[in-house]
Amino acid sequence: MVRYCNGFGLWAVPSCSRPPMSPAPTSPNTPSTGFADGQPPLADSVAAEVAAALLAGDLAVLPTETVYGLCCAASSPRGIAKLLEARHRLGGLPAETPMRPVAWLAAQAAPVFTPPIPTPPVPAPSTSSTAGTTDAASENPPHGRTEAVLSLFRDIHPVHRRLITRLAPGPVTFIAEWPEAALQAARERLHCARGVIDEMLPTPAMIFRAPMHTLTRQIAEALEAAGSGLLADSIPTATGKPSVDGDDAIAALAAVGIYVAQTINRGRCRYGIASTRIRLTAAGGYAILSEGVVGRQTVERAAKRSILFVCTGNTCRSAMAQAIAIAELAAAGISDVDVKSAGIAAAEGEPPTPEGVIALAKLGVRAGSKLNLGVSTGQEGGESVSGSRQVTVEMIARADAVFVMTNGHRLGVGRLLPMAQHKICLLDPSGADVPDPIGGPQSLYDATAGSLRGFIRARLKELPS
Repeated sequence: MVRYCNGFGLWAVPSCSRPPMSPAPTSPNTPSTGFADGQPPLADSVAAEVAAALLAGDLAVLPTETVYGLCCAASSPRGIAKLLEARHRLGGLPAETPMRPVAWLAAQAAPVFTPPIPTPPVPAPSTSSTAGTTDAASENPPHGRTEAVLSLFRDIHPVHRRLITRLAPGPVTFIAEWPEAALQAARERLHCARGVIDEMLPTPAMIFRAPMHTLTRQIAEALEAAGSGLLADSIPTATGKPSVDGDDAIAALAAVGIYVAQTINRGRCRYGIASTRIRLTAAGGYAILSEGVVGRQTVERAAKRSILFVCTGNTCRSAMAQAIAIAELAAAGISDVDVKSAGIAAAEGEPPTPEGVIALAKLGVRAGSKLNLGVSTGQEGGESVSGSRQVTVEMIARADAVFVMTNGHRLGVGRLLPMAQHKICLLDPSGADVPDPIGGPQSLYDATAGSLRGFIRARLKELPS
């Protein structure tokens, strides 16, 4: 008997049949617990039942957005022993083979909107019995902050914090070379022994991931509430590739004599490929060990510092500020800062004002096709001008600093994302507004550009590392 889930309860049905599954509902309201990934939540009683079984030492087969995982509770030596035995059987390994660490699937406690990972194409539905049950997820779901992980290491390097905050929850596995105190704090939180989620060689490191899949995150939350945590290992098929379909996962386990009662089968996983693996190095850098759903360019962008300039229409003050900041950073040899601009009442695609372009030229800042005033590439010689943009919640959340031109802009941006108030400030360090030169003579634009450059030079010195 295999248990199938429709999102609201579990059935016990013969493994040869699958109950009908309706399309996953979507809601206009993003759940406070994380992604609106199109997956209806489990009933609380069902999530509690699965968590209780794991705490008692059972295993569970659970879906993520990438592959299916064979899971246990971190605090259950019996469950960990079963997971180790299953790994040996699935891999044809001798029983005495030492256990390598497994991933902690961390729950989300306090999500914050950050830039979405580009959504890759969802694989076409299979013609097998899983057809029509591909994980549904909303386009570009908002991302949240993995508080449960970040709180373990208060002195985390800013690059590591940006990567975790901007890429999790999602299809990314982190191997973090953090101090022993942080690793010990994780072991104590999960009530697990040394070596379960952490490795000692070549460098002490902890393995964790924050899944975006609603159901699995629910169970992770229930376990963490009980003082434990959810651990997971992939389920290789006969070809050695991880199981990306529920039926394949069940068949792979059955082939080596393993039958798991706590199985939530949601058909094919949303992405159907492994997560991207990133090693966070002790020196504060990172290394992409393998590319999966998330590509190298997305990871590199997430690691950068980010500045956002905001005015009204994004054709004059903020556009000039962006161009000046890019030029100043390039002159200083700084390449790890992404610079963007937007407006609180911008019409999409409007070109920068000609007077602004002339004022920039007088400062020695190239404009036009050599510098994108609407969408930054982070350096000179980028794309051609693509025009103004309306500021969005995602832009605000991703930025390390949001510089606005007036107090009115500060209030407007703050209303969009109240939790970002701490990083929204007037560009002028004195706290004065930067007047809008629109409609004024060229001399006014020239004076505004000169003032902007002085303000920006002062603000760049304050930019966090």
